[in-house]
Amino acid sequence: MADGGEGTARAMIAAAGGQWIRRKVMGPLARMQVEAGFAWFEDKTALIEMASASGLELLTAEQTNPMKTTTYGTGELINAAIEHGARKVLLAVGGSATVDCGLGAAAALGWKFCDEQGSPVPLGGEGLAQVRTISKPDSPAAIPVEVLCDVDNPLTGEHGAARIYGPQKGATPEMVEQLEGAETDNVEPMAHPLHMAQRLRADEVTEVDRRDVHQAIAPSVESGLYLVPRVIE
Repeated sequence: MADGGEGTARAMIAAAGGQWIRRKVMGPLARMQVEAGFAWFEDKTALIEMASASGLELLTAEQTNPMKTTTYGTGELINAAIEHGARKVLLAVGGSATVDCGLGAAAALGWKFCDEQGSPVPLGGEGLAQVRTISKPDSPAAIPVEVLCDVDNPLTGEHGAARIYGPQKGATPEMVEQLEGAETDNVEPMAHPLHMAQRLRADEVTEVDRRDVHQAIAPSVESGLYLVPRVIE
Protein backbone atom coordinates (compact mmCIF):
# COMPACT_ATOMS: atom_id res chain seq x y z
CA MET A 1 0.00 0.00 0.00
CA ALA A 2 1.14 3.57 -0.73
CA ASP A 3 -0.54 6.98 -0.79
CA GLY A 4 1.57 8.89 -3.28
CA GLY A 5 4.48 9.34 -0.89
CA GLU A 6 7.35 7.04 0.01
CA GLY A 7 6.96 3.54 -1.43
CA THR A 8 4.52 4.45 -4.23
CA ALA A 9 6.90 3.63 -7.07
CA ARG A 10 7.93 0.26 -5.65
CA ALA A 11 4.30 -0.63 -4.91
CA MET A 12 3.43 0.09 -8.53
CA ILE A 13 6.38 -1.96 -9.74
CA ALA A 14 5.22 -4.91 -7.65
CA ALA A 15 1.66 -4.56 -8.92
CA ALA A 16 2.35 -3.89 -12.60
CA GLY A 17 5.68 -5.59 -13.25
CA GLY A 18 7.84 -2.55 -13.90
CA GLN A 19 11.51 -1.95 -13.17
CA TRP A 20 13.44 0.61 -11.13
CA ILE A 21 15.79 2.89 -13.08
CA ARG A 22 18.42 4.41 -10.81
CA ARG A 23 19.64 8.00 -11.14
CA LYS A 24 21.75 10.29 -8.95
CA VAL A 25 20.14 13.71 -8.63
CA MET A 26 20.13 16.77 -6.42
CA GLY A 27 18.50 16.16 -3.06
CA PRO A 28 16.13 18.52 -1.27
CA LEU A 29 19.07 20.82 -0.49
CA ALA A 30 21.26 22.17 -3.28
CA ARG A 31 24.44 20.75 -1.74
CA MET A 32 23.01 17.22 -1.52
CA GLN A 33 23.26 14.36 -4.01
CA VAL A 34 20.92 11.41 -3.55
CA GLU A 35 20.44 8.00 -5.12
CA ALA A 36 16.94 8.18 -6.55
CA GLY A 37 15.22 6.90 -9.67
CA PHE A 38 11.88 6.16 -11.30
CA ALA A 39 9.63 3.22 -12.08
CA TRP A 40 9.55 2.17 -15.72
CA PHE A 41 6.76 0.25 -17.41
CA GLU A 42 6.40 -1.50 -20.77
CA ASP A 43 4.10 1.14 -22.22
CA LYS A 44 6.91 3.70 -21.72
CA THR A 45 5.22 5.31 -18.74
CA ALA A 46 7.56 6.50 -15.99
CA LEU A 47 6.36 6.90 -12.42
CA ILE A 48 8.42 9.34 -10.40
CA GLU A 49 8.19 9.41 -6.64
CA MET A 50 8.98 12.96 -5.59
CA ALA A 51 9.95 11.82 -2.10
CA SER A 52 12.91 9.88 -3.50
CA ALA A 53 14.60 13.10 -4.66
CA SER A 54 12.98 15.94 -2.73
CA GLY A 55 11.53 14.18 0.30
CA LEU A 56 11.39 14.97 3.99
CA GLU A 57 12.76 11.52 4.78
CA LEU A 58 16.10 12.60 3.26
CA LEU A 59 16.62 15.37 5.82
CA THR A 60 17.26 15.59 9.53
CA ALA A 61 14.92 17.74 11.60
CA GLU A 62 17.60 20.44 11.71
CA GLN A 63 17.86 20.53 7.90
CA THR A 64 14.18 21.12 7.18
CA ASN A 65 13.74 24.66 5.86
CA PRO A 66 11.33 25.29 2.96
CA MET A 67 13.07 28.56 2.17
CA LYS A 68 16.08 26.44 1.14
CA THR A 69 14.64 23.07 0.07
CA THR A 70 14.16 22.60 -3.66
CA THR A 71 12.35 20.39 -6.16
CA TYR A 72 15.30 20.57 -8.58
CA GLY A 73 16.10 16.86 -8.17
CA THR A 74 12.51 15.96 -9.05
CA GLY A 75 12.91 17.93 -12.27
CA GLU A 76 16.12 16.04 -12.97
CA LEU A 77 14.17 12.77 -12.62
CA ILE A 78 11.51 14.01 -15.03
CA ASN A 79 14.25 14.90 -17.51
CA ALA A 80 15.92 11.51 -17.01
CA ALA A 81 12.62 9.76 -17.72
CA ILE A 82 12.19 11.79 -20.91
CA GLU A 83 15.73 10.92 -22.02
CA HIS A 84 14.93 7.27 -21.28
CA GLY A 85 12.10 7.47 -23.80
CA ALA A 86 9.05 8.08 -21.61
CA ARG A 87 5.81 8.91 -23.40
CA LYS A 88 4.08 9.85 -20.17
CA VAL A 89 5.21 10.75 -16.65
CA LEU A 90 3.18 10.00 -13.53
CA LEU A 91 4.39 12.18 -10.67
CA ALA A 92 3.60 10.99 -7.12
CA VAL A 93 4.04 14.06 -4.94
CA GLY A 94 3.51 12.98 -1.32
CA GLY A 95 6.21 13.29 1.33
CA SER A 96 8.07 16.27 -0.10
CA ALA A 97 10.24 18.67 1.88
CA THR A 98 9.47 21.63 -0.35
CA VAL A 99 7.28 24.68 -0.80
CA ASP A 100 9.04 26.16 -3.85
CA CYS A 101 6.00 25.80 -6.13
CA GLY A 102 8.08 23.58 -8.42
CA LEU A 103 10.47 26.41 -9.34
CA GLY A 104 13.42 24.04 -8.92
CA ALA A 105 11.84 21.27 -10.98
CA ALA A 106 10.99 23.68 -13.78
CA ALA A 107 14.55 25.07 -13.67
CA ALA A 108 15.95 21.55 -14.06
CA LEU A 109 13.79 21.20 -17.16
CA GLY A 110 15.25 24.34 -18.70
CA TRP A 111 12.92 27.12 -17.54
CA LYS A 112 14.75 30.25 -16.37
CA PHE A 113 13.58 32.37 -13.44
CA CYS A 114 15.49 35.63 -13.07
CA ASP A 115 15.52 38.58 -10.69
CA GLU A 116 15.57 42.33 -11.42
CA GLN A 117 19.25 42.14 -12.38
CA GLY A 118 18.64 39.27 -14.81
CA SER A 119 20.39 36.74 -12.56
CA PRO A 120 18.90 33.33 -11.75
CA VAL A 121 16.96 33.41 -8.48
CA PRO A 122 18.16 31.07 -5.72
CA LEU A 123 16.70 27.61 -5.42
CA GLY A 124 14.15 27.00 -2.68
CA GLY A 125 11.16 28.94 -1.45
CA GLU A 126 13.27 32.05 -0.97
CA GLY A 127 13.57 32.39 -4.75
CA LEU A 128 9.83 32.80 -5.32
CA ALA A 129 9.68 36.42 -4.16
CA GLN A 130 12.59 37.39 -6.40
CA VAL A 131 11.20 36.24 -9.76
CA ARG A 132 10.79 39.07 -12.26
CA THR A 133 11.14 37.33 -15.63
CA ILE A 134 10.57 33.79 -16.88
CA SER A 135 12.03 32.26 -20.03
CA LYS A 136 10.88 28.95 -21.43
CA PRO A 137 13.33 26.35 -22.81
CA ASP A 138 14.25 26.37 -26.49
CA SER A 139 12.82 22.85 -26.81
CA PRO A 140 10.24 22.23 -24.06
CA ALA A 141 9.40 18.65 -23.16
CA ALA A 142 6.52 17.40 -25.30
CA ILE A 143 5.04 14.71 -23.08
CA PRO A 144 2.21 14.78 -20.53
CA VAL A 145 3.00 14.91 -16.81
CA GLU A 146 0.12 13.71 -14.62
CA VAL A 147 0.32 14.61 -10.93
CA LEU A 148 -0.88 11.98 -8.43
CA CYS A 149 -2.15 13.55 -5.22
CA ASP A 150 -5.06 13.26 -2.81
CA VAL A 151 -5.64 16.88 -1.81
CA ASP A 152 -7.42 19.82 -3.45
CA ASN A 153 -6.14 22.78 -1.43
CA PRO A 154 -5.88 26.17 -3.13
CA LEU A 155 -2.43 27.65 -3.63
CA THR A 156 -2.91 30.55 -1.22
CA GLY A 157 -5.10 31.59 1.68
CA GLU A 158 -6.11 29.98 4.95
CA HIS A 159 -6.02 26.48 3.45
CA GLY A 160 -3.16 27.14 1.01
CA ALA A 161 0.26 25.61 0.53
CA ALA A 162 2.28 27.79 2.90
CA ARG A 163 -0.19 27.82 5.80
CA ILE A 164 -1.21 24.15 5.71
CA TYR A 165 1.91 22.36 4.50
CA GLY A 166 4.72 24.81 5.29
CA PRO A 167 4.90 23.95 9.02
CA GLN A 168 5.00 20.22 8.15
CA LYS A 169 8.14 20.93 6.17
CA GLY A 170 9.88 23.01 8.83
CA ALA A 171 8.52 26.50 8.18
CA THR A 172 8.49 28.92 11.10
CA PRO A 173 5.57 31.39 11.37
CA GLU A 174 7.78 34.03 9.74
CA MET A 175 8.63 31.69 6.85
CA VAL A 176 4.95 30.89 6.37
CA GLU A 177 4.19 34.59 5.91
CA GLN A 178 7.12 35.03 3.50
CA LEU A 179 6.05 32.04 1.41
CA GLU A 180 2.39 33.11 1.45
CA GLY A 181 3.37 36.58 0.27
CA ALA A 182 5.54 35.25 -2.55
CA GLU A 183 2.83 32.85 -3.71
CA THR A 184 0.20 35.60 -3.65
CA ASP A 185 2.30 38.31 -5.30
CA ASN A 186 4.34 36.25 -7.76
CA VAL A 187 3.12 32.71 -8.33
CA GLU A 188 -0.63 33.23 -8.78
CA PRO A 189 -0.16 36.06 -11.30
CA MET A 190 1.99 33.77 -13.44
CA ALA A 191 -1.27 32.30 -14.75
CA HIS A 192 -2.15 35.77 -16.04
CA PRO A 193 0.87 37.30 -17.84
CA LEU A 194 -0.50 40.86 -18.05
CA HIS A 195 -1.16 40.93 -14.32
CA MET A 196 2.23 39.33 -13.77
CA ALA A 197 4.01 42.13 -15.63
CA GLN A 198 2.24 44.71 -13.48
CA ARG A 199 2.48 42.95 -10.12
CA LEU A 200 6.11 41.86 -10.55
CA ARG A 201 7.07 45.38 -11.65
CA ALA A 202 8.56 43.98 -14.84
CA ASP A 203 8.32 45.68 -18.23
CA GLU A 204 7.43 42.43 -19.92
CA VAL A 205 7.07 38.74 -19.26
CA THR A 206 10.11 37.42 -21.08
CA GLU A 207 9.37 34.78 -23.74
CA VAL A 208 6.20 33.63 -22.00
CA ASP A 209 2.72 34.00 -23.49
CA ARG A 210 -0.61 32.96 -21.97
CA ARG A 211 -0.45 29.43 -23.43
CA ASP A 212 3.09 28.82 -22.16
CA VAL A 213 2.24 29.98 -18.65
CA HIS A 214 -0.89 27.88 -18.35
CA GLN A 215 1.15 24.88 -19.47
CA ALA A 216 3.64 25.64 -16.71
CA ILE A 217 1.06 25.24 -13.97
CA ALA A 218 0.51 21.87 -12.30
CA PRO A 219 -2.28 21.40 -9.75
CA SER A 220 -0.27 20.08 -6.84
CA VAL A 221 -0.08 22.20 -3.74
CA GLU A 222 0.71 19.66 -1.02
CA SER A 223 4.17 19.07 -2.47
CA GLY A 224 4.85 22.70 -3.21
CA LEU A 225 5.12 21.58 -6.83
CA TYR A 226 2.92 24.18 -8.51
CA LEU A 227 5.06 25.51 -11.34
CA VAL A 228 6.20 22.75 -13.66
CA PRO A 229 5.88 22.25 -17.41
CA ARG A 230 2.97 19.94 -18.15
CA VAL A 231 1.84 19.12 -21.67
CA ILE A 232 3.69 21.37 -24.11
CA GLU A 233 2.88 20.66 -27.72
